[in-house]
Amino acid sequence: MAQQMNKQDTPQWDEVFRLIDQRRLIEAIDAVRKMAVQFPSLAMGEVTRVEEDYRLMLHYVEMGFNDPERENMYRLFIHRLYRAVANMRTGYRRQKVSVYTEMAQKTGGRLFTHDAIRRELEDFVASKAMLGLESEEVGRQKELELYKQHQAFMAALFCRIIVAPQWSDADEQFYTNLMLSPTIESIDALLLVSAISLATWQEFDSCKMSLLMTLYQKAENVALRQRSLVGWAFTAPLVPQVFGELRQRIATLCADEQVRQELLDMQKQVVFCVDAEKDHDTIQRDIMPTLMKNNNLNITRNGMITEKEDDPMEDILDPDAADRRMEELENTIQKMVNMQKAGSDVYFGGFSPMKRTAFFYDISNWFCPFYQEHPAMAQAVGKVGNTTFLKMLIDHTPLCDSDKYSFLQAIASVVDRLPASVREMMTSGVDGMEEVTIPITDSPEYIRRFYLQDLYRFFRLYHAKNQMRDPFAPDAFLFMAHRLFPSEGTLLPICDTLRKRNNVEGFKQMINFCSGQQTPEALFVRGIYEYEYAHRYNIAQRCMEKLLTMQPDHEKALLYLGRSCFQTGSFEKAEESYKKLSEKHPDRKSYVLNYCIAMTKNAHFDEALPMLYKLNYQYPDDKNISRVLAWTLMGMKRLEQAEQEYTKLGDQTADDQLNHAYCRWFAGDVSGAVSLLHTFVASKADGHSLYDEFRRDEQMLNLFNISPTDQALVTDLVVGS
Repeated sequence: MAQQMNKQDTPQWDEVFRLIDQRRLIEAIDAVRKMAVQFPSLAMGEVTRVEEDYRLMLHYVEMGFNDPERENMYRLFIHRLYRAVANMRTGYRRQKVSVYTEMAQKTGGRLFTHDAIRRELEDFVASKAMLGLESEEVGRQKELELYKQHQAFMAALFCRIIVAPQWSDADEQFYTNLMLSPTIESIDALLLVSAISLATWQEFDSCKMSLLMTLYQKAENVALRQRSLVGWAFTAPLVPQVFGELRQRIATLCADEQVRQELLDMQKQVVFCVDAEKDHDTIQRDIMPTLMKNNNLNITRNGMITEKEDDPMEDILDPDAADRRMEELENTIQKMVNMQKAGSDVYFGGFSPMKRTAFFYDISNWFCPFYQEHPAMAQAVGKVGNTTFLKMLIDHTPLCDSDKYSFLQAIASVVDRLPASVREMMTSGVDGMEEVTIPITDSPEYIRRFYLQDLYRFFRLYHAKNQMRDPFAPDAFLFMAHRLFPSEGTLLPICDTLRKRNNVEGFKQMINFCSGQQTPEALFVRGIYEYEYAHRYNIAQRCMEKLLTMQPDHEKALLYLGRSCFQTGSFEKAEESYKKLSEKHPDRKSYVLNYCIAMTKNAHFDEALPMLYKLNYQYPDDKNISRVLAWTLMGMKRLEQAEQEYTKLGDQTADDQLNHAYCRWFAGDVSGAVSLLHTFVASKADGHSLYDEFRRDEQMLNLFNISPTDQALVTDLVVGS
């Protein structure tokens, strides 16, 4: 249904909003009227009122009235029309998109005035406090009913925020004061921020965006501040041009170094989120087989979980087997811990199948902070009990909130079938758990990471996910690839994260974002992309050359320039680059060796030889040094010494065989050269002919006066042998 709707109406909505964003008000109104003919259910009331008011303004302009507030009035008309059309689209979704229809139905019959909302949230806190005056049994029953009623209200309010019309300034002020107030539950405030964020990602609302930024700036609660950050950061790329004041506010906020750093950290975390499936595949391939092999539990046919009995013969036949298994298990667990410490979402794949329960059909539950009093968890908590395990789950388990709910439900479903020893562990705890988990802190970084994981699960697993705009989509997850965000100081770290995660498409998006920029940072990441992924080495070379005119001592730029020049055949520039690098780092073997290789490409054999002898003395087992040394000796026509170096290589590669053949050919041993060339050709499966190789090594062949005729004769000897 959603896909059919998108094909029919999205182009028309986009056209209207494009005209509004270009401040072409009358044309936009005409486009709305044409759309209303196609969709008669659209409510045109506010659009008509905007048109009437605007035409009155046009009338006064035509009469020559000079209104000093004309600019502000015109901007007001643009904003009014934008909100009117946005409300039309939201109303259309309520009618035609099933997830919106469902949410609208859940809000029916409830009063959501400002006073009613505030009264419900504040009364809930007061009623909780009064429970302490009741007896234990009565208090428990009243508590369950209180949480049940309040959760139902919050779930309905969550839906109401998403399907409601655009906010007024009064709405923004009310919710701002409410969520910053100490008189409401922090869990309620967090849930409201998620509802506001989700609503704004689906239909941009300037007042909601403004609220999210205000909360980020003013909230003292770390979790509330981080949820607000995620909300406005994902919304920023959606801010239309006509909301200039809001765009300027974003720019002002991003001028703060701490804000830029938090945005950068968040962007990196989002990159890890979108790699969750890939990380799951890694775990399934490299980690889970070992865990399954070494687990100590059996599941019987009737579903009972029992411990495996020890093999009585193992202590005799292989007394070290148990220790080896334990070491293997510990190493495997540590691999997963290391992935998690690096930022990977290691639990996504494992908990994904658990998101199909009735609990997750309520959209608000995907965003609800974990608390054991949640009415939907009452049965699970009753089965597990108020144990050490439950406390560890809440306070010390490195899981996002939705996974905690899933984990609790899963444990409750099997707790009756667990072995007695496992139930005992749940009751009393187990020593050493901190060694196999990441440290859980209240830091903004961890709070933001787990919230992003909750969001990612929703947009990947919610039953109606395809009917909603996804901020983790391939064309959206790099939210910082937008002109509203500063690129200086952030472009390189983001590209480095994408490169390490092998996210080539994301890297390409960042390159497109900074295309045309001539800053050192932009030139550097463009050069890396062109060299490593696009393989357009001439462009990579130009990028690094431009960068080095600005920063002559940029070491990485020198390195990539040298590499690019090798690929383009600009060996003089390659030699110059590696000379600078080797002078800066005379003990760096790779720099010195590549400098020597560049010198041999330029026939500077005499200069390269002493350096190669030194390298050969320092690293006698490095065959790459021996290869370059042999080639250099051959270029100096010291063929006997070159022959000795090729012979010492032992098990030769195909290129070794080719170069060794040259050495024998130049020395007059044509038969020996033909034999090596025959072996070389036989090992090549890429269709390269000897003529290709001879053209590549033309400089060396000319040094020994090997004419084209000589090359043809030797080639025929090889082919015909």
